[in-house]
Amino acid sequence: MVASPHALATAAGVDVLRRGGNAVDAAIATNAVLAVVFPASNGIGGDALWLVYEPKTHETIAYNGSGGAAAALDADSVRERGYATMPKFGALTVTVPGCVRSWEDVAAAHGTRGLDELLAPAEAYARAGYVVTDVVAQTFAVNEALLRDDAAAVELFFARGLPQPGDVLHNVPLADSLAAIRRDGARAFYSGRIAAAICSTLAPLGNPMTPDDLARHVTDRATPLAIPWHGCELVAHPPNSQAAVALMVLGALANDGAASDLDWTHLAIEAIKDAFVARDTRFTDPRTTRDSIADILTPAALAAARARIDPARARTRRSPVDRGGTIAVVAVDNDGRAVSLIESLYTSFGSGVVARGTGIVLHNRGAYFRLEDDHPGVLTGGKRPLHTLSPGMLLCGGEPEFVYGAMGGDGQPQRTCSSCTTSTNAGCRCSRRSMRRVSSTGAIAKRRSRIPYASKRASIRASSRGFASAATSSTSSAPTIVRSGTRMASSSIGNAARSPAEPTRAPILSRSGTRAPERLRTQRGEHLSRRRYRAVQEHTDPIDPSRRPKTQQHGRGVDAERERGLPPGHGRNRDAREHHER
Repeated sequence: MVASPHALATAAGVDVLRRGGNAVDAAIATNAVLAVVFPASNGIGGDALWLVYEPKTHETIAYNGSGGAAAALDADSVRERGYATMPKFGALTVTVPGCVRSWEDVAAAHGTRGLDELLAPAEAYARAGYVVTDVVAQTFAVNEALLRDDAAAVELFFARGLPQPGDVLHNVPLADSLAAIRRDGARAFYSGRIAAAICSTLAPLGNPMTPDDLARHVTDRATPLAIPWHGCELVAHPPNSQAAVALMVLGALANDGAASDLDWTHLAIEAIKDAFVARDTRFTDPRTTRDSIADILTPAALAAARARIDPARARTRRSPVDRGGTIAVVAVDNDGRAVSLIESLYTSFGSGVVARGTGIVLHNRGAYFRLEDDHPGVLTGGKRPLHTLSPGMLLCGGEPEFVYGAMGGDGQPQRTCSSCTTSTNAGCRCSRRSMRRVSSTGAIAKRRSRIPYASKRASIRASSRGFASAATSSTSSAPTIVRSGTRMASSSIGNAARSPAEPTRAPILSRSGTRAPERLRTQRGEHLSRRRYRAVQEHTDPIDPSRRPKTQQHGRGVDAERERGLPPGHGRNRDAREHHER
């Protein structure tokens, strides 16, 4: 299964699984298509952080695909330009993009396909064009001023005016860059024409990045952080990721599962405040410090964090509004291999700078650096900044039970906490049987009566915004409410699909549980007509245009039943509708 925020990207990942690829292959293909069709939130000019569960060795491995600042850039040089704090946008916020190198390195360690095959759909969409969705059009409108400050961005995106929903947008320079990476691998990005274009674009704007800075970049492999959680183990990416924030909160509140929804929400907000203080004062590039954060995840430290929370009073905490974009990709294959991949430009359209002639939008992750000399996050040459990207997994018996990824800057650990709590404390559990019923907001199977159904439904709905998830589980006969199940991925803002090797014939349901109307909701308020929706899902193969999928991956419902000679509402479709009506 594959989950992502865009139907075309999800379809590309599922097609890789159909061809015999594994979850890592599918995640790369999905990410690459998102870099084209979802350009505000991610791209090959950004960074990527991974968690990969490898069933052959029963290991969970963290891969750090984030890059460092230019060797010649430091806090003094930024202050000399008149800045008291790091700028939010512009060339000074650009660090070495690590996404492409991570694709190649993680594929070499765990994948079965090369970048030549995996990036083919992305190149095809960039060259032939893709339809601008409502969400993508909105991001262009909101960030028009930022992009119009860059001549290359104006030429690339606004040649025919501000993109509108339904427009077909091309990015031929990006297609050429992807073609070079397909042909020569990651070295095509970190040396040669693309590297030269990145450096020549940044130099006049004050960023001293050189081809050597790009060529030196490597993907780091690390051991994830983990804490016990209700008989299982929560796993998170280590710093420079902020993913441990979720572990701090969930560990501190591990014994508060019986609290009411209102009380738990207060406790969680206060715990998040405390965790963000630790993040902002201690989390940094582990290559540049001897300070480990392991001490804040010990049982004693977590108990102390819980003791600092006043159950009747909120503490004041002021911080700048974080408007990170980001995408989450979750993939699980038949072998049990699981991937949580978060890739990002940081804020929408990153720095607002496009590397001339490449079609590549450069990220602004360097905005997280600090200029105070005594701060652990101070800007120094080659250093990685703090990252909000927070891939995660819940392991039970050493194997993935719940594989998740969230989008949206500081919101990522908060959504992780809410969703993990929903899946445990609120009486929700993953099971193989729960995979039978899937809707656009997740999978909902039979419920337990431990807490009121309305509270569970509200909890699931509240925790699902911006959340992509997949889950795997051993057989369980207990009735459950779940967001996803074995070898399955779902995304409340995007699309989830399984390969034909894992047949599920579920209807497209609206939030009320009835069949979706003639205009189907696909993501965050986007609507496509049924005919156009099918055209998207039954797209011709970008690699082999003569080939079409054997079955639809979405929108099966009545048509699937008719193809099987069954009356509408037969079997599982009827059961799912009756459950929602109750």
